[in-house]
Amino acid sequence: MVITMTNQTYGACVTKSGRYWNIDLGSVGHTSTKKSYEIDLVARDYISLQLNLKPFDFNIAFEFPGEKPENFIPTQFESFMIFVKRFLRIS
Repeated sequence: MVITMTNQTYGACVTKSGRYWNIDLGSVGHTSTKKSYEIDLVARDYISLQLNLKPFDFNIAFEFPGEKPENFIPTQFESFMIFVKRFLRIS
């Protein structure tokens, strides 16, 4: 499998609000998730759907002005592996 990355980078400002992590993607929009390890996946999925891109064809620069989650995984390969494990129900 070949993962092609473009030089396009989108910014994401992530803040904690109660039990949710709010992800502000600037002009692309905003989304949220309850689980901190899903921040990258949710942001990537949202950008992909809004801009009709493949999920791993761009980079995301995350900014945490407040609390940074302990389980945050920003790299594309690790995010992909979490998705695969969840899809295949592998622990």
